[in-house]
Amino acid sequence: MWQFTSPRNIFFGEDSLEMLEELEGEKALIIAGQTVKRLGIIDKVAELLAEADIEVGVIDNIEPEPSIETVKAVAEVAMDFEPDWIIGLGGGSSMDAAKAIWALYERPDLDVGDISPLETLGLRKKARFMCIPTTSGSGSEATWATVITDREGKVKRELASRELIPDIVILEPWLTSTMPPHLTASSGMDALTHAIEAYVSNFRNDFSDTLAIKAMQMIFEHLPRAVSDGEDMEAREKMQNAATMAGIAFSNSFVGMAHALGHSVGAIFGIDHGKAVAMFLPHVIRYNGEEVASRYAEILAAL
Repeated sequence: MWQFTSPRNIFFGEDSLEMLEELEGEKALIIAGQTVKRLGIIDKVAELLAEADIEVGVIDNIEPEPSIETVKAVAEVAMDFEPDWIIGLGGGSSMDAAKAIWALYERPDLDVGDISPLETLGLRKKARFMCIPTTSGSGSEATWATVITDREGKVKRELASRELIPDIVILEPWLTSTMPPHLTASSGMDALTHAIEAYVSNFRNDFSDTLAIKAMQMIFEHLPRAVSDGEDMEAREKMQNAATMAGIAFSNSFVGMAHALGHSVGAIFGIDHGKAVAMFLPHVIRYNGEEVASRYAEILAAL
C-alpha cells in the first residue's frame, strides 16, 4: 500500500500572494531571515495580512542551516504570541525552521529529535502552516521533512512527519527574481537533483514519476534562462513550479546518495546545500551505473 502526500492548497502564478488578503485567522507568525527582511518581502507579506485583519508577529533572524538552538528559542516566542498561522517565508532554511518551530509550538513536550514518522504529533490544534518560498530549489514547501543542524555534533538532522506538510503554499514568481545568478543556479541544481533521485529511487511510483520527469524537463528548459536573466518572469515561474513538483516527487519516493553525501559534507564544511548535492550528483550517477541505467536512459529520452 502506498500513501501520496502533498500540500493541501497551492496558489501559483502572478499575483498569487494576494490570496493573503482573504486569509481567515487572528494572528500570524512569520518565520524568515535577514535577506528577506532587507528586500522588503516581510513588509509586503505583513501588509497583505493586515488587509485580512490578521495581527502579525515577525521572527527575522533565521540563519542559513538553522540550528536546534534557534528552533527552540523561536518556539518559545511562538508560545507567548499564540498565532493561529505559522508562515515559513524565504528559502529552505526558513521553511525548515518554521516546520520544526510549529511542531514544538503545538507540542511543547517534544524535543526537536522527537519529530519522526513514528510519532503522532497531533498538529493543527493551535495553528495551521503556510510556506511562501523565495527561492526555487529546496522543495521544503512541498515536503514533510525538515533539516535542522546540530552544531555541537556537526551533523544535519533530517526529521520528518507527514503532519508537517503545509496547509497552504504560495508560489509568487516575482519573489524569486531577487536571487542572484549563483543562488539561482545552485538552488536550481538542488531541484534537479531532487527530481533525478526521485525518479531512480527504489520507492518511486506512478505519481512521483510523473512529477519528477516533468520537473526535469522544466528545469532543463528554464534554469539557464533564469540564471542569465533574473527578470525573465516566465523562467522564474516555471522554475518555482518545477522546484515544488520535484519536492512533492521526492517527498513520496525519497532522495538518494547525493543528498546523503551533500548533507554530511555541508554540515562539516559549511558548503551551500545546492552546490554540495550538485557536486556529488554526477559521481553518484556513475556509481549507480548499471543498477539504474535504464532509468537514466528514460530520463534522457524524455528530455
